[in-house]
Amino acid sequence: MCRPDLNETTYEPNKDLIERAKELITNNYSKSTETKKIAQMLGVSNNHLVRLFKQYHGKTISEYLIELRLKEATRLLTHTDTEITKVALDAGFQSMSNFYKTFKMRTGLTPKEYRNEPCEK
Repeated sequence: MCRPDLNETTYEPNKDLIERAKELITNNYSKSTETKKIAQMLGVSNNHLVRLFKQYHGKTISEYLIELRLKEATRLLTHTDTEITKVALDAGFQSMSNFYKTFKMRTGLTPKEYRNEPCEK
């Protein structure tokens, strides 16, 4: 073997690519993040990135992005007094209706109900 550092059992270029994509998404979740733009930054096609991401993480990029945004929103609702509108925007949601709908669907509570819940979250 010419390059021992490229051992077949440890070198996974697709996994490295997906980890870089995940890092880009994680670092930019609060911005409008387009899959096409991420794919372009990584030098791959959009379809290739979408397929590999789902293969490695078991969820779509959109699902992963929603999880990150909801995690930040729940953190802000729990630990700050920030207005709910600002929480939604700071977490990366582009519209309040989308935020409320997604939040309620995933948590079973509205953002206000979540914030006022007496139990530990």
